[in-house]
Amino acid sequence: MTEATVTKKGTLELTFYTDPGHGWIEIPHKLIKLVDVVLSTCSYIGFDMQGDPVVYCEEDSDANKAISALKAAGYEITIVEKNSNYDSFVRGLPRYVDHRYERRF
Repeated sequence: MTEATVTKKGTLELTFYTDPGHGWIEIPHKLIKLVDVVLSTCSYIGFDMQGDPVVYCEEDSDANKAISALKAAGYEITIVEKNSNYDSFVRGLPRYVDHRYERRF
């Protein structure tokens, strides 16, 4: 797990982890908070090599919201894919909980 790389001001290199059934984009939690995007409980949270929290935004739900918010904030996004033929490590992480998110039934 690595934090997104900022290659120049306003450009982010994000990692997209996939396994045979799903995919997640890794985004530093500080950027999620900076752009103030509300995520569902479909995403996961972990830590990068420096111990900083990162969010693994689920491809069918939160990834598009997060990427759109980052682009609207002026970031250019580059995606690097890391594929696995087996279940991704992301599946074993705790679910992300954004206390602003409410389920409506």
